[in-house]
Amino acid sequence: MKNFYRCFITLFCVFALINESNSQTKDGNTTLSTQGRDFWLAVPLNDAKSQPILELEFYVTSSYNTLVSVEVPGTGFLRSKKLNANEVVIFSTKDGSATFDFEIVSSQIPDPHGIHIYADQPISVTMMNSKQVTSDGYLALPVSAWGTDYIHCAYYDYGEFRPWGAGFIVIASEDNTEVTINLKGVGSTLGKTRSGSKIGDIVGPIKLNKGEVYNVVGDGTSVGVFDLSGSRITANKPIGLISYHERTMLPSNNTNGRDHLCEMLPPISSWGKKYCSIELQRDGKGDFYRAVSSQPNTKVKMKYYDKVTKSLLGQRDFVLSKAGDYYQDFNAWVGKGAITGFNGTTVWEADKPILVMQYAYSADWDNGSDFDPFMIVLSPQEQYIRSALVQTPINENFVNNFFSYIIEGDTSDAQQTKLKSLTIDGDTVYKSYSQLLKNNIPGTNYYWGRKTLSQGVHFVNSNTLFGGYVYGFGTFNSYGWPAPAGTKSLTNVDTLPPVLTFTKDCGDYTFHATELRNYGPSSADTVQIDQGIFDIFIENLVSYNYELKLITSDKIIPLPKITEFDFKLLVKDKTKDAFAVVKALDRVGNYAFDTVRFQAVKLPDMSPSAYLFKVPTADTTLNQTITITNSTQNTISIESLSLKTAKAFSITSGGISQKFDLAPAETYSIIIQYKPTTQNKGITELDSLSITYSGCGNPQQIISLAGKIITLAVSANPKALYIYTNVVDSAHLRTITITNPSEDTVHLRSVSLQQSTVFSVTSGNINSDVPLAPTAKHIIEVQYKPTSASVNKTELDTLHIRGLYASELRIPLLGILTAVGVDEGTHQSKFGMTTTPNPADENVLVTVFGNELQRNTVHLRLFDAIGRELTACSAEIEHGKSILLPNVGMLPIGAYRLLATSADGLFISTIMILIQR
Repeated sequence: MKNFYRCFITLFCVFALINESNSQTKDGNTTLSTQGRDFWLAVPLNDAKSQPILELEFYVTSSYNTLVSVEVPGTGFLRSKKLNANEVVIFSTKDGSATFDFEIVSSQIPDPHGIHIYADQPISVTMMNSKQVTSDGYLALPVSAWGTDYIHCAYYDYGEFRPWGAGFIVIASEDNTEVTINLKGVGSTLGKTRSGSKIGDIVGPIKLNKGEVYNVVGDGTSVGVFDLSGSRITANKPIGLISYHERTMLPSNNTNGRDHLCEMLPPISSWGKKYCSIELQRDGKGDFYRAVSSQPNTKVKMKYYDKVTKSLLGQRDFVLSKAGDYYQDFNAWVGKGAITGFNGTTVWEADKPILVMQYAYSADWDNGSDFDPFMIVLSPQEQYIRSALVQTPINENFVNNFFSYIIEGDTSDAQQTKLKSLTIDGDTVYKSYSQLLKNNIPGTNYYWGRKTLSQGVHFVNSNTLFGGYVYGFGTFNSYGWPAPAGTKSLTNVDTLPPVLTFTKDCGDYTFHATELRNYGPSSADTVQIDQGIFDIFIENLVSYNYELKLITSDKIIPLPKITEFDFKLLVKDKTKDAFAVVKALDRVGNYAFDTVRFQAVKLPDMSPSAYLFKVPTADTTLNQTITITNSTQNTISIESLSLKTAKAFSITSGGISQKFDLAPAETYSIIIQYKPTTQNKGITELDSLSITYSGCGNPQQIISLAGKIITLAVSANPKALYIYTNVVDSAHLRTITITNPSEDTVHLRSVSLQQSTVFSVTSGNINSDVPLAPTAKHIIEVQYKPTSASVNKTELDTLHIRGLYASELRIPLLGILTAVGVDEGTHQSKFGMTTTPNPADENVLVTVFGNELQRNTVHLRLFDAIGRELTACSAEIEHGKSILLPNVGMLPIGAYRLLATSADGLFISTIMILIQR
């Protein structure tokens, strides 16, 4: 019978349990992060194609076991690797699972070198491009985190040993993506793009198809004056954007330390208004920053503090008058270690969304020379999360890796509960790093920390929000990228989750999700504007026997905004119970969830639930009874019985023409007959018996039926039995082992002798049906008891073994009673005789040896199984010699006795020869 149970948003305790079961979902926005199942990437050119290479590598990690694939559809490249939970899988030029051919060298043309990385579970992806003395990498953003509006940020072109330009790569994940680029920046009269476009130009619309990229890069003919940063890139469908510099010095007038820069930028919709950072682990000479505006007249306040004393080191208040304008300072080198940039802790606050990029200076900015530039896009406080898998390079070039983090605390909490919840790889941070509890960033509830990390993946978890970044230095090399963060839309205030309504039918639910509420005060910061549906999914950890089917489209692409979406939850198998938690997420991270339950009709027991019919011949039929037993306490109604094909199988008894009831504990029998429709052995014929019952969804039971013709046989060891003796009236026993080599049981019916004169069966006789299972054995003991009349005779018999449907097995028996002192294998003192081969086919080589014979000639005489001498096969041989026994090729298959005598008739030796072909 049926029973449904559902609950809605008020069941917070249920969903809290779901979230606690997987640390990645603790803050309820797993899919609104840098984790995802579908990534499209590009690899910017690092320095030049001629630069000596180290490794190009993609590091992929996950909290789940999954299969990860890297594909470049435009080139036919495809590699896949298995990923174990909480480990790292590397696609690298070291093993051919990546190639430097991935680097984008084209300029302002659609280029099919987009890299598709995908898995069936959420993954995190980072890219590292290492060449000699020039490296950097980025944290990839999944397609689900993309937007349609971006602003580029990198650094000035740097023309030195080569024309090193800075620019950006646009990536499309959908066909017919139209991209428009408004080129902005500085140095409009001093440079242009490598394809000749100038600042102020509008490039596009450019049509890109799935997997195509579009590269815009400066011509690299100037130093420190031409920069495309601030260029705006918009599209009709979500796109990805990578900002980069081929290779540069920072500041441009520095004298030592050139390196590659690259980052994958978030869309403007994910930019925040509040940022914090901590200086890089260098010589204490600070870092370079840029703050980029998304809207005109953006007011920004920045303060930076000594990280130990917390004293204010400086502050900046500025206004960015146009969208795409950026602020920077300390952009001139005047000597090694002569200037300190923004150091300590920095706090950025704006009245409109901004992007903040943190840069490492070139080596000679500091007193040391171990550093090279890189850039890191900072995560705003609004995108902080509670758990992350943090990845450092697994690369011999980077052994010094650091994780800088900003974590939300509570300055009013004397116990500092939030801070104490932070763990890294299971280690409670404050216990080994008590300084964390003192590292407050002035004027905020945030605290900072830094930890040296080994190579590989590290699990960071807390009960409070945090953000951060990973970076490291090698020999004339460096890299940096953000730690995983949120990617939710921050464009408008949206505090309301999607609305779910549904209809149900026998455990199946049809849902309608909406995001249609736009109302409230006129202030842009307070008006409620639904941001649209982002994702719909089933919580797999607690759900079972339900599947999600999207109706409105086969996948959800969040942009353009989706305000309505239909989907279904369908019971996979209605003979079993089902439960699901479905979650609808909007682009801000608000979610609505619903729980559904289906209780299946309890069906009767089936015996057997599947059956394989085995018959020995094509004209044999076989019946099998299938019994239905109602073991429930309710009457069950059977609607119908039917075979799927009804060719080789038929219902000979128990078929029904109309619905009938089966009372509790009552049984019902159906007889199925199998009659092969083929003459060929080993071919399996399939069918199934469907039994349909009354009730929700008319549940069915399916009994699988299979039939085939099999070969039944038995084998014997030995295949022939030979007994020799020189004692009259003496019983000699030998055993024969019967084995079943067939795939099914053979039924032995009888064992008998053809003559039963001197041979008899003393053990293992069969007088009734004896089943012999596959590989099983049956032992038969045979006795040979010669009489006085047996002297010098070969006595024959045949043992017959018969089985049901198995071919009769016949075993030849041979007994020989020789004169006293003569027996098989015996010979006169120091005399021997051998035959090769034995059993033989066409030729038998006989060798005799010995030195105590009265004469040198030995006579060879051959006898058949009934004692007749075959004179045509007789021969003479000198002892110590070998000859071919004549005319053996004329002999029929069987057993023969070779007798060696001296010239005067004295018996010397005898040996048995088997002829087989």
